[in-house]
Amino acid sequence: MKTILKIIQNRLSDEPKLRYIAENWGQLELENPPLLFPCALIDLTEVNYSSNLLKSQQAQVTLTLNIANKLQNVSYNASLDAKNTAYEYYDLLEGVSKLLHGYSLSGTSPLCRTSLRKMTRQDGIKEYQLTFTLSYTDQL
Repeated sequence: MKTILKIIQNRLSDEPKLRYIAENWGQLELENPPLLFPCALIDLTEVNYSSNLLKSQQAQVTLTLNIANKLQNVSYNASLDAKNTAYEYYDLLEGVSKLLHGYSLSGTSPLCRTSLRKMTRQDGIKEYQLTFTLSYTDQL
């Protein structure tokens, strides 16, 4: 699992808009998150195993990325520049999705994007959660 996290973190470094990429340990839940925005927080949220043979199992991994940024003004009365800056967040989500969907780590199936979910927050942070799956054979 450590290898998967490291490879995903490295792959996300190809997205120039991201200023902070790390494993998710709850940074966004702190009063003053110790990170830079926009950020990507990576977590392996679930691994399901099924038996292949005595010494191997098939692993189905659910990988989540929380992509967050400070809220920007997108009201009708905001300036065009402010609106354009705010909507760049969606370009970031698309860029991250394109970087990861179909990407193959050594010895795994290609990553498959399975969901995008808006996270409700009340602290001035805009956050979406992208979910991907992949599978591999784990030799015991």
